[in-house]
Amino acid sequence: MGRKRISKGWCCQKDRCAKLSSVIPGTASFQFTTTMERNFVEIGLENHQVRCLVDSGASFSCISQHQLYRLNTTTTIQRSSINSAIGVCGEVHAIIGEIVLQLSFGQYKINQKFRIFETLHAKAILGLDFLRDNKVKADFENMTLTIPTQKNTAMNMEHQDSVAHVTIATFQDNSAVIALAETVNSVILEPQSETIIPVKIPKFHIGSTVILEPCHKLQSRFSIAGGKTVSNIDNNNMGIYRLLNPTNQTIYLDSKLQIAVAQLVNFRNIHAFKEQDEGFLCSVLESEKYSNNNCKNVLADLGINLEDTDLNLEQQQKLYKFLSQNRDIFAKDLSELGKTEMHYHTIHTKGDKVVSLAPYRQSPQMRAEIERQLDEMERHGIIEESTSPFHSPVVLVKKQNGEFRFCVDFRVLNKITEPLSFGIPHMSDILDTLADAKPELYSTIDLRSGFWQVPLDPATKYKECLHHPQGSL
Repeated sequence: MGRKRISKGWCCQKDRCAKLSSVIPGTASFQFTTTMERNFVEIGLENHQVRCLVDSGASFSCISQHQLYRLNTTTTIQRSSINSAIGVCGEVHAIIGEIVLQLSFGQYKINQKFRIFETLHAKAILGLDFLRDNKVKADFENMTLTIPTQKNTAMNMEHQDSVAHVTIATFQDNSAVIALAETVNSVILEPQSETIIPVKIPKFHIGSTVILEPCHKLQSRFSIAGGKTVSNIDNNNMGIYRLLNPTNQTIYLDSKLQIAVAQLVNFRNIHAFKEQDEGFLCSVLESEKYSNNNCKNVLADLGINLEDTDLNLEQQQKLYKFLSQNRDIFAKDLSELGKTEMHYHTIHTKGDKVVSLAPYRQSPQMRAEIERQLDEMERHGIIEESTSPFHSPVVLVKKQNGEFRFCVDFRVLNKITEPLSFGIPHMSDILDTLADAKPELYSTIDLRSGFWQVPLDPATKYKECLHHPQGSL
């Protein structure tokens, strides 16, 4: 029996659910709001205020890897007794480890175990284990959670001597908060053109401000793109929407075609940005701090000299001031070397094989150079002592300027490491993009000791242990 097509139905967009469903994927006449702000609470997590999702459907509490690193906790990550978990749509997520963190509600503090995931839709999730173990009571009328203390008394954040509860922000679950915008008339999109068209947006009050986002079928069915557009609803429930046709063909859209998802703008998330007036900026640039001589002295310490370039005097002065204002992003030595918090390098190896190699024999001069560089790296927090069973030998490679580059021979480790593949754009496409932009200046950038600016994942960093004659780091 073939699948029955219905005009107004629900079908999960996940591939697994779509295969099991008898409903043909389509666009519903309305969509329920996906925001979960009503289930978030602001709590203290390791002395940091974090918005946590309270989810009784989660069997255990969990935290994202990125949020855990932002807490900068010294608590050791332990191996999890559970290796993976299944999501709501049957997808499997790997569990990196588990950790016990301190939660605080005013003066009331408890320890809670969290499983660590690489990514989550929330920074942290308080699951069923948290609700059950702490005997949490939910008051849906007042949207509050009550957590009794260990003495079976309650401690209130507002009245420290009575009851403790965490107030959840109220939220109205209105299915009309999100609606679908449709074309009013037939639309013709010329090749490689951008068009602003009128759309009908039902279910909103007159004068409402909404944000429109493209439906998935714009790209899959018509090969066109829709922009995020903010629009006001007029007396006829009309707004505007922005479409882009990047193809070389004319695209025709029928009337009453649903092309965008409309959602009310949350003004609490809008912040005013005040541009500093031009006079103030000029006064800053002309101040003593950013005078031409002072800028030259600051950049001379970094070895930057613009006098032998093709820039004229005015361009040199502007570039001197610009670089001097951003002096903090340059590192003249390892003491000024920074690191990113956006990514932690994880090493996934095949099986349980341990790589342990003896250190290479070195001459006394090379051993002294190795010790000097190791002392410098350890002094600036780049490396630390290790008792890992993994060992890879150190190698020194001579540079063109006579200095020695510190390297580690990871060839054996690389053989058992699962490869990572990333798509790289074709060079001709990059050059075409530059040509279309018609730039006047080209610049390149290089990171000082770039690999040392990417921290290692605490759960797998023991695999990158280096071995030298004096020990392991």
